[in-house]
Amino acid sequence: MNLTINHCIVLFNILFVVVYMSYLFKIKAFKMNAEPLTHQPLFKAALTIPIISFFLLGFVAWNGHDFQIDTEGFNNFLNISKLPLAVLSLSIPLGVVVNNIHRT
Repeated sequence: MNLTINHCIVLFNILFVVVYMSYLFKIKAFKMNAEPLTHQPLFKAALTIPIISFFLLGFVAWNGHDFQIDTEGFNNFLNISKLPLAVLSLSIPLGVVVNNIHRT
């Protein structure tokens, strides 16, 4: 049962990214305008997609593990959360790339 739920969550994550990217193409978000960076849809996407993907992939990784507040629990969290944390860390370089595109 958990395997089916995990597959559904991963497929939902992929579907979310595909739908969001198609939405960005539809509204022509890849062409920057003179508005501030925080009003650019591409900048919002560079932050939103990794954060939502972090939680969705994290739910898959954390499913079946107990919450433990000590050194062993923190090490366990880092071991099981490598992919979600890697996806979350993409928000910084993606935001910088969008900032550099907006600046030019």
